[in-house]
Amino acid sequence: MNNVRHTLKEIVLPPNKARFYFIRKGEAFYTIELADGTMYQMPIPISDMGDGTFSDEMKAITVMRYVRKALETEQLVRITSRK
Repeated sequence: MNNVRHTLKEIVLPPNKARFYFIRKGEAFYTIELADGTMYQMPIPISDMGDGTFSDEMKAITVMRYVRKALETEQLVRITSRK
């Protein structure tokens, strides 16, 4: 079941940041915290990173491609919310 309550645009727009969380089975997991306190987690395949630089923290818009893919495959998961 998909528990995403925000649109792609709401997730990636500033001031939202993507933050590195952990690596497991060839995927780097990032979290994105929204202004309302909702936090999402998504995987980024390490093999797909190529020559890109993936910092421990970056603008959420930078990983929009992966957010979109995670939404489509239901791999974007809401993990917390302050509300």
